[in-house]
Amino acid sequence: MKKLIDQPHLIFFLVIPVVLLVGHVNMKSLVDINIHDTYFIVSYFHLVVLLSIFFGIIGILYLMMQKAQRRLFKWLTNLHIIMTIGGLAALFTIPQLWHPNVLDYSKKETVLFLLFLLIFLAQISFIVNVFFGIFRKHKNGD
Repeated sequence: MKKLIDQPHLIFFLVIPVVLLVGHVNMKSLVDINIHDTYFIVSYFHLVVLLSIFFGIIGILYLMMQKAQRRLFKWLTNLHIIMTIGGLAALFTIPQLWHPNVLDYSKKETVLFLLFLLIFLAQISFIVNVFFGIFRKHKNGD
């Protein structure tokens, strides 16, 4: 567990096969997004493939920072991992579990928007962490 926390790129590289497996299982499902009276319909599998590429890029950036011996803020790294993977897990499970008689559709859209906002803020924290990591001093054996 300590190795996973110290090497965040491993977490993102290990999540890629899981995401692809989930995408393969739900290959025929569709995601529809309503923006200004226009529905965008995307295959669930294509969305998962793009997400896997995104996780791969994040993992490569974390790996490059480690190979360049640049220090990242540990709390920002942990925040990014939890918010990204947790937010995406919630984003893909909440619509499947949503019962139409419990809450109306507008509340579902609000919940999904807040999850998208959470994931976006996680990526901002990642960019800030990498930016400060580039300009911080090298690791010196700690």
